[in-house]
Amino acid sequence: KIMKKKNNKTPIYTADQVFAIAKLLDQVFNLFPATTQEQKAIRSIAFELEEKFSKKRKELIKSNNLFEQGKTHKLTLKFHEELALLKIISSLLDTVNDPKPKNDLRIVLNYLGEKLA
Repeated sequence: KIMKKKNNKTPIYTADQVFAIAKLLDQVFNLFPATTQEQKAIRSIAFELEEKFSKKRKELIKSNNLFEQGKTHKLTLKFHEELALLKIISSLLDTVNDPKPKNDLRIVLNYLGEKLA
């Protein structure tokens, strides 16, 4: 299932995509310390993104909306957050071994790549 945008500012994600992104962003806390300005900026944005996606993940768990097939969830990101998420997913995608989350992350990566192009 491909993510669609309802309007330019609010992309919508499936529950599986939210979970895959939250788990991937959690890995950022365990990376080696950032050394360049760009790494530090991306890392700083990643921490904010991790909070957003983890919060959305917890909301989905509490509301029991996990198993509603095809249901999507809005998550508003700013341009710099989407750009950082694109870079994070592309650099950490190879660390994901499970095929389903990896595919969900690829869908998000392709969507962000097209949107930001």
